[in-house]
Amino acid sequence: TDDTSELVKVNRAVPNCITTEMGMEMLEIAKRLDRSGEAPSNDHPEIERFLEKYGHRSSEEVDVGTPSWRENPGYVVNTIQSYIEHKTYREAIPKFYRDQEVAEQAIENITTQLREKGAWWNARKVKKLLREHRAFFGLREMPKFVLVQALDEMREVLREIGENLAAEGRLDHSDDIFFVSLKDIRTGLQLKERARQNRQEYQRELQRTSVPRVITSTGETVIAVNEGDADNACMGIPASAGVYEGLVKILKRPNEGSKLKPGEILVTMSTDPSWTPLFLKIGGLIMDAGSTMSHGAVVAREYGVPAVVGVGNATSILKDGQKVRINGESGAIEFCSN
Repeated sequence: TDDTSELVKVNRAVPNCITTEMGMEMLEIAKRLDRSGEAPSNDHPEIERFLEKYGHRSSEEVDVGTPSWRENPGYVVNTIQSYIEHKTYREAIPKFYRDQEVAEQAIENITTQLREKGAWWNARKVKKLLREHRAFFGLREMPKFVLVQALDEMREVLREIGENLAAEGRLDHSDDIFFVSLKDIRTGLQLKERARQNRQEYQRELQRTSVPRVITSTGETVIAVNEGDADNACMGIPASAGVYEGLVKILKRPNEGSKLKPGEILVTMSTDPSWTPLFLKIGGLIMDAGSTMSHGAVVAREYGVPAVVGVGNATSILKDGQKVRINGESGAIEFCSN
């Protein structure tokens, strides 16, 4: 059969995924705090326990210069508070377990189809492979999780060096250490001006609204062009099946997640694991960058969220509150009248 709809369902709610487990723990914390009438805070025992396990994570977490959640728990606290305010846990937790059942049923349906065609041996083999796929697919997040733990340790060492250099008067602030190089440090010279210049350049780069898809070693850039765009639609790469109509919410960083309302379509440049808790609230996903195996696409399929990625300019042509219809099978994004 050419129908792959059952196969797509196999990827939903995979086990052994540390990032999915992180999102579920946040939901469970929100559920417990809401029932006890408590508010999340930096020093609440539930938050402290969460940060003991996940506190090394952050937005842009492969950048050793980015503060971790342990240093700045605001994102975690605000996300859990948002879950409480919108009662997100009421639907998201049961949906995750329903998706597990859907995935297991999909495996049974696929193998039943094979048996009905007389392919008994293939049915047994496919069932084994699909079960193994579900068991191991979620482990893809573990190497990144461990890598970020190592970067967190590196950050702590650099912060100590920064404190020493600031005490010696070579830097204005201890965190200026992240705006100089190791070569700069070894010179023994004053680094205040160098750190200021690098920090200013960093702030300018943060204002970029788009980046080339490819930058060659010789400095050439390649910008993707969307074919088939019309006045009332644009195209991207279909990444997660399903059709969904809703209102757009454009976010630049995951710490803006408190602005996101349940059922809205998240529009952003790209995502990493720090965005995953927000997937529990959204009705659809549109990304400027990415492909079918990018983080956003994979997580969208796990949660059964329709997604279109690789649009290139969605964050600039779409507006907050705009109603669109996304098709995760064709890659089409249609502009609807509100």
